[in-house]
Amino acid sequence: MYYIKMNILLISMYSNKWNWKKQHNLYRMAIGKNAKLIIKRYYDKTGIKKVLDSGKINGIIISGSDYFILKKGSPSVPNFVFKYKIPILAICYGLQFLAAKKNINSFKNGMKTYTKNIKISVPFNVKTLTYTYIHQDYLVGIGKKYKVIKKMKNKIVIVYNKSDKIFGIQFHPEYITKTGRIFFKNWFNFIKNSA
Repeated sequence: MYYIKMNILLISMYSNKWNWKKQHNLYRMAIGKNAKLIIKRYYDKTGIKKVLDSGKINGIIISGSDYFILKKGSPSVPNFVFKYKIPILAICYGLQFLAAKKNINSFKNGMKTYTKNIKISVPFNVKTLTYTYIHQDYLVGIGKKYKVIKKMKNKIVIVYNKSDKIFGIQFHPEYITKTGRIFFKNWFNFIKNSA
C-alpha cells in the first residue's frame, strides 16, 4: 500500500506548439492523489533549480516531447538535474535524451502511435498492462551504466541505471489513466522503499 504522499517534479519537454496543457492534465489524471505534481518547462532552469534546492522533491519525471531528438535544436534537460541523485523516470524523449545519438533510429514513415501489452519486472513489478507508444525516434542502444530490461525486436523499451537511480521507458503511461495510476503507484512505492 502507498501511504506517504510524494512530491514529484515533472520536467516538461513539450514545445509551445504542442497542447502541453492537455499533456500535463494527462499526467495529473494518471498520477491522481498519489503525489503532488510540480510542473516546470525544460527552459525554466531557475524554476527547476529552485524546486530541487527546496529538498522536498522525491522523484523527477522527464517527459516525452513533440520535438525529435535527432533534429537540430531539440531541447536539453538541464545538466544540474542529475547531480541531485533523486530518482528519475525518463519517458520516451526523456530517455532518448540520455542516450548517445548513435543509439537512436527513426521510423522511415514518420510518427507511429500504437499500443502494446507489457509486464514490468525490474526495478519493480507491474502486472501486464496496455501502454501507448507515440514516437518517431526509438532506442537501439544505451550506455554501459544502463541495464536493458526489455526489448521489442531491436527496440529498447525499458532500461534501468541503479547507481544514478534512473528508470527509462519508451512508452507513455500517462495516456491511459487506469494503467498510468497502477504504473505510477508502483514507481512511487519503489521510490519510498529504496529511500
